[in-house]
Amino acid sequence: MLEMLIAIGGVIGSKLYGFIFDIDFAFYPVLIGCIGMIIKLLLNFMITENKKISVNTESANL
Repeated sequence: MLEMLIAIGGVIGSKLYGFIFDIDFAFYPVLIGCIGMIIKLLLNFMITENKKISVNTESANL
């Protein structure tokens, strides 16, 4: 079931990606790309901070 949903999501994502870049005005693809990179950067910082906190608490318990 999960693989089927992933496959369907891939098809839908490819169609949307193609539709966005088919527009003559290139502002929207760049805007969506920038928003995606900012979200990825924020998630990366959150995950990195969680790992630092868990490593520090584990070493403090030793």
